[in-house]
Amino acid sequence: MTKKILALTLLFASQSMAAHNLSVRVGLPSYSDAVTSDEMSGSSIGIDLIDTSEIYGALSGGGHLGANFIEHKGQTYELKTGEYYFGPLAEINFNDNFSMQVRLTLSYIEAKWNKRPNQYSWGAGYGVGFKYALYNFTLGVDYQPFISFAKIDDINRGATYNHVLLSAGYRF
Repeated sequence: MTKKILALTLLFASQSMAAHNLSVRVGLPSYSDAVTSDEMSGSSIGIDLIDTSEIYGALSGGGHLGANFIEHKGQTYELKTGEYYFGPLAEINFNDNFSMQVRLTLSYIEAKWNKRPNQYSWGAGYGVGFKYALYNFTLGVDYQPFISFAKIDDINRGATYNHVLLSAGYRF
């Protein structure tokens, strides 16, 4: 799955004449289960493989791979995440260095829950990000809520994720 995200990212990136941005993101994810109403929170780390802009003149995309570590009732659960995002659906440039973007996010999650087999789910949402660029270096903050859908223990479950991310990167 992660290879597909990378392949899509590189395919779109190859069509772009714009700059790319490679960055590392750390974040604070929170999770709410629609069936049990359990609330969980934790930490995350990931890497944006490539972040492109102005693909085909308007649309951009990027790929992100990461791991989330969610704490709940004294246990840590690991969620591997893959994201592919499209955008900006809207962009505001406040000046040459500071901008805001709104993106559409498609997500894939592989979760390890206790001793069960790995669970998989798909999700969709949006991202709102602010980015500051100075020379070739970038700093950013993103808010990415999304809803995921999975079948766990023969029950169709939905979950809501809220993710606040800080990033540092390099444009090339």
